[in-house]
This record gives sequence, structure tokens and C-alpha cells, in this order.
Amino acid sequence: MLSEISTKPTKAGQATVEVMLWLRRTTIHELKGRFTRAEIITMANNFKGLTPAWKIQCNPSVFITQTEDAEKYQNSTSRNGANPDELINKLKSLTSAQVAILQLELWAFWNHDESTDPDLEVLIKYLS
Repeated sequence: MLSEISTKPTKAGQATVEVMLWLRRTTIHELKGRFTRAEIITMANNFKGLTPAWKIQCNPSVFITQTEDAEKYQNSTSRNGANPDELINKLKSLTSAQVAILQLELWAFWNHDESTDPDLEVLIKYLS
């Protein structure tokens, strides 16, 4: 994203990073309390090993399809005690920014630090 603005760190590039930080903070606040514990566990499990594709990350239907497929082939939502239809409906109501930030948070959860295992309780508390 920064290379599209300029090849050198500039005020515009720094402003872009600052906007992303505030967008993330605001979006996390919007997402808080939207998902149940079981739904957060499901999304975390569904996202393990996946890397967000930057060009389609803002498209809620991609995240929805991935969630539907995980339920279809692995019973991931129902196995975790969540209602698949309710989770899908919640995902359908997300804005592009919300689905992008949610995927980044799930990716960061699994890729935060290789020296320690991710703490699911921290993620649940963070998004609840």
C-alpha cells in the first residue's frame, strides 16, 4: 500500500499508517460483543494456517464462504457449540473494514510470536 503512494517514506505514507491504526482501533470497538465465545473459537480455528489474501480481504463473501466450507467439511461451527446460520448472518452484516480487520486479528492471533502458543482466552476477551 505504501509503495503505491510513494517509494520513499513520506508524510503521506506515515499518514496512511496512522489511518490504519485508527481504523483498526475503531473497527475492533465496533466488533466487540458482536460474536459469542463459541463463534470466536470457531473463527479462530477456521483461520488457523490461512493467510489473508490482501486483494480480497475486504470482501465479506470470501470470509463467509470460507466459514461455510469449514462447517460443511469439518462441522467447525457446530462442533464448537455455535449456530452456523447465526454466525453466517453476523458475518453477512459486517462492513468491508470490519471483515478485513477481523481477518487480520485472526491472522495475527496465529502468527503473533513463534516462541509461545497463542492464548485463545486473550482473543476471546479482546473481541468480546
